[in-house]
Amino acid sequence: MDGSDIPIIPDDYGTHYCANNLSKGYNMMHLNALYDLLNKRYVDAVLQNSRSANERSALISMIDNIKYNSIIITDRGYESYNTIAHLENNELKYVIRIKNTA
Repeated sequence: MDGSDIPIIPDDYGTHYCANNLSKGYNMMHLNALYDLLNKRYVDAVLQNSRSANERSALISMIDNIKYNSIIITDRGYESYNTIAHLENNELKYVIRIKNTA
């Protein structure tokens, strides 16, 4: 599981970023993708408005669609007690990289 920002063209305040008043700015969406390493294919994805992207909620929405025994591997940003509870309730194995606060 990983998330990536994707540049897009449309004019939409929710996806628009501008560095300063002199800059034209750009638009961006956030893609959360679940990839099956063994079968080499994407099995699910959630596209979110980049300004309000929430990787944890994206993962939780995809957990319910996993129909077979899996090991979920995620990057930073997906960690939370709520995410872990959903993984545990669905009897999925997982590895989550977390931020080091030390």
